[in-house]
Amino acid sequence: HAGRTAANRKDQMQRLRIMTRTYAAKRLLEHGPLTRGQFTAITGWPSATCGKVLWRLVAYRIVIVTQDADGQNVWGLK
Repeated sequence: HAGRTAANRKDQMQRLRIMTRTYAAKRLLEHGPLTRGQFTAITGWPSATCGKVLWRLVAYRIVIVTQDADGQNVWGLK
């Protein structure tokens, strides 16, 4: 039981972290569209984490991706 409880707790913490980061990302994008570099600089999260969170928001159909004049992806709310 102890092993399952620890695994369940770890799984719950992982889901909570995902939900919290996703919510924080959505709230940040309410202030305006951002490139991944801008998003990473503002949050201080690892670049890979930022990418996962941003693409998760796209999958949830909360965020759309466009490109700026330099061809960089820009994430913004729908």
